[in-house]
Amino acid sequence: SSSSSSSSTATFGLYPTTLFSPLLPFYLNRWLNLLLLLAKRVLLRPKLHVERLTMPDGGRVTVEWLDTENQRRLPSDAPLLLVLPTLCGRGDECGPWIATADWRGWRVAVFGRRGHSEPLATAKFNMMGDAEDAHRQAEYAVRKFPDASNVAMAGLSAGSGLLLTYLGRFADETPVKMAACLCPAYDMGIFEKLDDKAPSLARFMLRSLQRTFIHGNESVLEASDSKRSQTLASTKSLGEFFRAHVGFSADDIEDVESWREKSDPNVHFVKA
Repeated sequence: SSSSSSSSTATFGLYPTTLFSPLLPFYLNRWLNLLLLLAKRVLLRPKLHVERLTMPDGGRVTVEWLDTENQRRLPSDAPLLLVLPTLCGRGDECGPWIATADWRGWRVAVFGRRGHSEPLATAKFNMMGDAEDAHRQAEYAVRKFPDASNVAMAGLSAGSGLLLTYLGRFADETPVKMAACLCPAYDMGIFEKLDDKAPSLARFMLRSLQRTFIHGNESVLEASDSKRSQTLASTKSLGEFFRAHVGFSADDIEDVESWREKSDPNVHFVKA
């Protein structure tokens, strides 16, 4: 019995497992896992119907509805799933996961943050997402499908940070009835840790942040605060980018501590 059990157990690195899959090495090696994720994003892009919302300050966000034959056949009371993508993620990069939700009969909407799907309309963005924006997006989605039998929200990776901040700050107002954090990443000390422990990954993420929030938005940012914009553009690490961006996250935010009071998931999750 014991020999049979040991012979059916494979070991990849430190992880013994009885799960069989030809993709198991990709799942258990962080670099192969990242490669598989990027391949899925490229090969499995979903079709989305994008609606643009203008916020009270002029900033723009999107509500991106999954557009499939199955979605079009859903009844008016189909449950509604609101998806918060990761740090620089877009709706069309959530394909494999939202396809599963589609198959299970959920109506799916991905919430695009400022700077994610189109250039910034104002010099305001929050790399972890803005709770006020998320609340307006959620209200809009529910107004569009008021008969939904359930309203759920899922945060993907860093999107789980926005999920906790939003549900904590708007606990008494949100239409969301259930929520899940998938691959949660909401420790705000993670940026310095990645700079120190995984510099290659940190550089990759920094380039993604720069492409998302700086490239193509230089004139908007510089017109608002040229010194702060130059500091942001010259950052060389994730930790530096995080600290430099907080002044652009809201008019009343000037430093990391005031940013944490408003946007740190670890401050707000207890109320969620």
